[in-house]
Amino acid sequence: MEVSIFEDGQLAKAIHTRNKEAMKEVLTMGEFRIGDRESKEYKYFKKVTMDAFYKATQDLFESLERKGILIKCNCGANIRQKFNPCSLCSGAGYCNSEAFTRLIENVAPGTMYNLSGENNETDQTEILDVN
Repeated sequence: MEVSIFEDGQLAKAIHTRNKEAMKEVLTMGEFRIGDRESKEYKYFKKVTMDAFYKATQDLFESLERKGILIKCNCGANIRQKFNPCSLCSGAGYCNSEAFTRLIENVAPGTMYNLSGENNETDQTEILDVN
């Protein structure tokens, strides 16, 4: 039985987990191409790759925080640390805001929902697919 990384509904945790998996695959490909994990070339490749993945993830989390979707997790983790046993973020450093948690609990996948919370005709709506 396959378990979804979004099973508990924690968006940052799911993004962080998926990005770490992708980063590990890129590093594995780099190791295959370069050959020696201890070489200066591989160490440079690893640093640049990790910096790019972590910066992009952090930028995304900060953007989602500004939109009110995520909040900083109380555990104090940040994405550059190793595994964190926090059940909310697993080291991502962010977890769902209360408003986003209520939203995904009450909206069926594929439903049109006004993310701004306002009710006027000029508001944009987005399709939420949480599966």
